[in-house]
Amino acid sequence: MLIDHEKIVHFLLEHELITKSSIVSNDLILADASRRNYNIKILSHTGPCYFLKQETRDQVAGDPKFATVAYEAEIYLLLQSLEGNQTLFQYFPRYYGYDAVQHILILEGLFDSISLAEFQFHKRRTDVRLGDKLGRALATLHEGTAAIRTTIEKLPSISTVPPWVFFINQPSHWIYLNSSAASLELVGILQQSVELCERLEYIRHQWHAETLIHGDFRWDNCMLLQRSSSRKPDRVKIIDWELAQLGDPCWDVGVFFSEYLSVWLASIPFSQKMALDQSLNLARFPLSKMQPAIQAFWKAYVLSLKLDSIAVTNRLLRATQYAGLRLVQTAYERLQNQSSITPLDIYILQLCVNLVTRPVEAVIHLLGLPWWE
Repeated sequence: MLIDHEKIVHFLLEHELITKSSIVSNDLILADASRRNYNIKILSHTGPCYFLKQETRDQVAGDPKFATVAYEAEIYLLLQSLEGNQTLFQYFPRYYGYDAVQHILILEGLFDSISLAEFQFHKRRTDVRLGDKLGRALATLHEGTAAIRTTIEKLPSISTVPPWVFFINQPSHWIYLNSSAASLELVGILQQSVELCERLEYIRHQWHAETLIHGDFRWDNCMLLQRSSSRKPDRVKIIDWELAQLGDPCWDVGVFFSEYLSVWLASIPFSQKMALDQSLNLARFPLSKMQPAIQAFWKAYVLSLKLDSIAVTNRLLRATQYAGLRLVQTAYERLQNQSSITPLDIYILQLCVNLVTRPVEAVIHLLGLPWWE
């Protein structure tokens, strides 16, 4: 375990990532960025910057939400093999290697960057230009990796089944053992909706495992970089590939859609003393203000893939329904740290039902996207 600066420096020297002269000249800055994993940033003013990621916990058998750093290394190695495709290669950090003994993933450090979540919360608005860039980036990933599907299928640990939330109305034994009382209450509410349960069965059969998907295409995993001569972010990098799999590209789109809807709901000051319409009008992030960014993202995505009208319609329906499922997952994860369900969680569930059972109406009224009969 890399627990102090001396061990980290020794590791970097051992893997020839830094030189002794950089140590003598005091050029290195080490910063702890740990979250679920043990993360270290290594900043150098004269040489490459790095990001180290190491497991900090024992892998829980049967855990549907977590993957190992070793698995993420496999994905980065796959992506690195696409170096010849510069259009795709530009969208993820450079992979420097994986130490299988110490379970350490070595990546390019992105220290002149900020996540899309941080950027938009700081600006207190969504950015149409960034929606366009990320739509192009995601389309490039899906199109570029569809061409190597047979290679992806050969990865030892690759999954092709839908994410665990697709089966939330039929929870596994693991869910019962590792959920909070509030999370289980949410599952129970979902199971009471016959219409939703029937729709989930249909949606699971619509899953198309056709390309590499990121699996967790949230704002936090979209990093924005700017050139020194520009004040605005002009490049994007997609990070954290632990949930990548061979799957339905519409899941990534749906996850991205769900971010806007989740932020909108979370920004509404729900109160029993206030009518719902009044609360909606006080949203810090009004849905109407976010729809242009959603539209820019979707337009860039479908234009980059050169989809025909039938494919656009089919993908939009699936992505909208998947957005509803991702909202359920968001609520479930929130409730893991709460003692009881809140009004916000109830509204999230209602929104999920609307997205899953009435996707056409959701496309028009929630996402603000055009619809053709």
